[in-house]
Amino acid sequence: MRIETVISVLIISAIIIFSTGITVIYINLNYEYNKLILKYSLLKEKALKLNSTLLTLQQTYNELTKNYEALNIEHSKLEKEFSNLKVNYVALNSKYVSLQKLYQTLLSNYQTLQAKYSQLAGKYENLQYKYSEIVTEALFPPYTVISNRTIKWVFKTSYGELTEWSMPIDTYRSIVTQPEPVSYLNLYNSETGETYRVRDYTLFVESESFSKVIPDLYYEMEQKLILPRPYEEQLVHEIWHIVSQLTVYSPDIGDDPRWALETLTEAGGDCEDLAILAASMLKAAPVNYEVYLVYMDTDNPEHPEKVNHVIVYVKYGEYSTFVEATNKHVMNPYASVKGWYYKV
Repeated sequence: MRIETVISVLIISAIIIFSTGITVIYINLNYEYNKLILKYSLLKEKALKLNSTLLTLQQTYNELTKNYEALNIEHSKLEKEFSNLKVNYVALNSKYVSLQKLYQTLLSNYQTLQAKYSQLAGKYENLQYKYSEIVTEALFPPYTVISNRTIKWVFKTSYGELTEWSMPIDTYRSIVTQPEPVSYLNLYNSETGETYRVRDYTLFVESESFSKVIPDLYYEMEQKLILPRPYEEQLVHEIWHIVSQLTVYSPDIGDDPRWALETLTEAGGDCEDLAILAASMLKAAPVNYEVYLVYMDTDNPEHPEKVNHVIVYVKYGEYSTFVEATNKHVMNPYASVKGWYYKV
């Protein structure tokens, strides 16, 4: 065999062997390539998922960042408030300590006062008991008392002034033991045609017994009171007030009139006794009153059918009023009275 043929065979064999090797390598490389393609697809899919997760995480991160910033602002505010509260706490704690000390002081004072109160309460009970004993025996105005041969009449005026009148008992006796005047009046009733025979009570009106105390009362009013009405009118009211305080109306006493001082001292009488007392005081006033005793029918003041009552009528200038001495609440309960008027 020729050498060229051998070389050709060797070359061809080498080529065949090389081609076979190349083919095997190609096959292997193609297999690896397919594997890589598959891995690439899987990695690409994972990459897409990871990218989606990344976007979600980015959104979450952005939201968390915003929340963090808001919370950071809120934190700053709370931190500032905390600082203020801390300052306030320190101030309040200081005040609390001061108040605690003050409380202890007050508690100590309270306990001291409580002890004193207990002592005073005991003393008060003793004094209350003694006061009750004194009150049992005490006199409260208005009252009349005889002591050391002196009669005292004690009362309060309508404006609250405590007033005391006094008279030696001998003077009193000389007045009330003088002979009683006896005289009668005949009162004709034009409406019934009847005539009534009654005692003349005007003879019992005497002002001398009150010639000092009534003027003193009048001048005292001028000094102490500021009135919306004239003092002359107020004095009439004061005299009625005194009579109503110091006397009690007793319709069953009888038809024997008494002197004014006797009625005042015995603290009561029937209608003519109280009327005589009021009229006597009015006549003692430093005012030029016109004073009348009025005989009337108390059941029919404007159309009398009988005579069963006596009141006082006072006139001063344009002022006039009835004085009902038996009434403790109203001085003048009458609109008008048709009766028998006798000036004193």
